[in-house]
Amino acid sequence: MAMSIVALFVTDSVYSWISVHGIVYDNTTGYLEGGWALFYVLWGAAALHRSMRQLETPTPEREVKNPRLRLYLLAGASLMAPAVELFQALRGEQVDVPVLAGCSAVLFILVIARLKGLMVDVNEHRRTERQLREAETKYRTLVEGLPAVVYIAEFGEEGAWRYVSPQIESILGFTQEQFMSAAKFWREQILTEDREQALAAELQILNGEGRMQCEYRIRSPKGRVIWIREEAEALTDENGRPVYLQGVMYDVTNQKEGEGRLRQALDTEKEATKRLTTLHEMQNSFLQAVSHDLRTPLTSILGSALTLEQSGDTIAPEDQQDLIRRMASNARKLRRLLTNLLDLDRMSRGTVEPNRGQVDLALIAATVIQECNLENHPIELGASGPVMATVDADQTERIIENLITNAVRYTPPETPIWVTIEPFEDGVIIRVEDAGPGVRDDLKATIFEPFRQGDEVVAHSPGVGIGLSLVARFAGLHGGRAWVEDRAGGGASFRVYLPNATPA
Repeated sequence: MAMSIVALFVTDSVYSWISVHGIVYDNTTGYLEGGWALFYVLWGAAALHRSMRQLETPTPEREVKNPRLRLYLLAGASLMAPAVELFQALRGEQVDVPVLAGCSAVLFILVIARLKGLMVDVNEHRRTERQLREAETKYRTLVEGLPAVVYIAEFGEEGAWRYVSPQIESILGFTQEQFMSAAKFWREQILTEDREQALAAELQILNGEGRMQCEYRIRSPKGRVIWIREEAEALTDENGRPVYLQGVMYDVTNQKEGEGRLRQALDTEKEATKRLTTLHEMQNSFLQAVSHDLRTPLTSILGSALTLEQSGDTIAPEDQQDLIRRMASNARKLRRLLTNLLDLDRMSRGTVEPNRGQVDLALIAATVIQECNLENHPIELGASGPVMATVDADQTERIIENLITNAVRYTPPETPIWVTIEPFEDGVIIRVEDAGPGVRDDLKATIFEPFRQGDEVVAHSPGVGIGLSLVARFAGLHGGRAWVEDRAGGGASFRVYLPNATPA
């Protein structure tokens, strides 16, 4: 028995020096009669033989309670059950030191002989808890104040969302509960064409290939498409294995829309630059063509006139007539060119309107063919009788004249030309066809624009490039249209439809 008591005493003493708590004994008189090593470290030797009531910090604002009495009563009431109480204590010069006291009753013949328990200074613990709460508050305030969605999620298709910041609702329109309801919810909201690259970016970071950064589109509950830029990195366990994905989602819709507008503006600028370059080139070509078309007939007229002036008496009558015919032909060329230029200018200013009247288009076509004096191109008129239509006679004459001139310019000598006038629906169709090289498909849509020319122009017969443009504009003034097709058997078939109208 004695050996057991000694062993118990030794064990109790040794444990008292290695315990992390301040063990204390309280006799039934209400005073502390002994304690373990840490008790003296916490409270000092002067704390012995002081009541627990004296250890508690007295304050005038509150009634001083006796924690020892409360512990004593609690332990006595519960007997073998330990009693625990938290109170503010005096510790040297410190006041209001938070102390956690716990004890259990030591019974002797069912009577409490003493209380045995411990007193723990929880001041540092309280301070640590407070610092943790403050840090958490700062972190949450920072996270929830960011103009982005902050999240933590598990990897994989079935990985759950651990946290999603409240901005999810203002940015994407989903509540936190909706977004975190299922792992696949996020994937289902991504547009189909962007989904694969978003999942590939997550797989990349899971494979340890660095930070994840990708852009994709999400459809909001209201159907609005939102551009998201997501940046994330892996959170690993102690073995370096990726466990969580932590990242942010930014709404970059305005930026993307701005980039789109910028690209559109850039494309527009490029197109405008291209058009300006084309117009500049066409202007140069136009000036060269006008110079040629003016100089060539003028030179011929001047040469014929000088010949008649200087040697008229010595030239045979038939040669004189030939020179006069050449002068008249070149004068007509000049007239056509100047008339075309004037018409183009008037039409660009909107001052030209058709003066409709009942006319015979077959007769107009025959007159134009005769005046063109096409010695090097056989031409055939396909109209057996009068073809009446209510159109502007002068503009229709210009249409036929420009179509024939175009056929002559873009075909080799001796190439046959056919002119056909025939009724069509409530109007007429004028066709000028040739057996030349035809028109490339890529030019058919633009050949009626001003200053446009084909590639097969005959070297000795350059043109200004406004004849076909006038054809299309005259047709448009009548409510019709002009177009070009491939001729059956080879060559080009230029066609103009002019609808009838009641004479003004």
